[in-house]
Amino acid sequence: MMALKYMVEVYIPAAQKTFDMRIPASSFMGEIGNLAASLASDLSDGSYKATRRTILINAENGEMYDVNMTASEQGIRNGTRLILI
Repeated sequence: MMALKYMVEVYIPAAQKTFDMRIPASSFMGEIGNLAASLASDLSDGSYKATRRTILINAENGEMYDVNMTASEQGIRNGTRLILI
C-alpha cells in the first residue's frame, strides 16, 4: 500500500519564491520543515539559507505548525499553503 502524500505550496518570503512540494501525511512537521528548508535553499539560488530554526506557518491563518505533530494531525491537505521562515 502506498503512503498518503499531500501536494502543498510553500512560500519563502526571504527569497520571494513559491514552490510545490509533496509531503507524506504521516511525517512530523519538524521533518517536513527541514526538507522544505533544504529544498528552498537549493531552489532559491542562495537567497534562502536553511537553519535549524526553520518555522512553517499556515498561510491562511498565520499559525505556526507544531513540529511534534504529523501533517495529517495538523490538518494539512492537498493545496495547503505554507510559509517557510
